This record gives sequence, structure tokens and C-alpha cells, in this order.
Amino acid sequence: MYEVGGSKDSPTVILNEGNNTFRIEGPSFAENAIPVYSPILEWVDTHMHAIKGELKCEFDFFYLNSSSKRSAYNVLKKLEEHYLKGKKISIIWHFDQFDDDMLEQGQEFSDVLNLPFVFSPKKG
Repeated sequence: MYEVGGSKDSPTVILNEGNNTFRIEGPSFAENAIPVYSPILEWVDTHMHAIKGELKCEFDFFYLNSSSKRSAYNVLKKLEEHYLKGKKISIIWHFDQFDDDMLEQGQEFSDVLNLPFVFSPKKG
């Protein structure tokens, strides 16, 4: 299990292979996103074998800077590698119903990756 609370510029991350939980939420605009996302990449490589059934990966950002976009893409690319090897993985991309930028970011990732994306608008 890997869990880290968010801050003003980095997301909350909850990764638990025991109950198939994969959730990243909040802002992500640290100047250097690598320290935030490297443990996520390591977790995927280390724990994916222990996942039984489908891993539903929830991404719930309200802001991504360019460094974080690259890092989020790298996480999705790593998930794609496992998906193409037969792991059941789905991506749930949450976005505020009035945030076209965040929806478009998810759609851009979906266009270039071979992963099943579901776009989930948040109400309110």
C-alpha cells in the first residue's frame, strides 16, 4: 500500500493492491513532479502482479501543470503496458462539469493510449 496526503501543489495518492484502489486527486502543479509520481510508477511495477480482478484507476485533478501532465502521462503509459499484457485496467477521468480544459486533457491522453477511459463529470 502507498498513501500520501496532498498539499497545496501536489495530489493525494492512494494505491492499495489489497482492495484494488488506485486514486490520484487534487492539484498537481509542483515545479518538479518527478518526486510525486516516481513512487506511483514504482508501485505499479511492484504491485501490479498482486492485483486480482479489475484495477479501476481514478484520476481526479483540478489542475495539472506541464511537468505534472508529463508525469501523469508516464503513469498512464505504465498502466497501458500492463493492460496490453492482459491486466484488467480501466481509467476513470473525473472533471468538473464546467472545466473543459481538464476534460480535454483526459481526452488527449485517451486518444494516444490504448486504455479504456470513462469520463465522469462532477456535479456541483
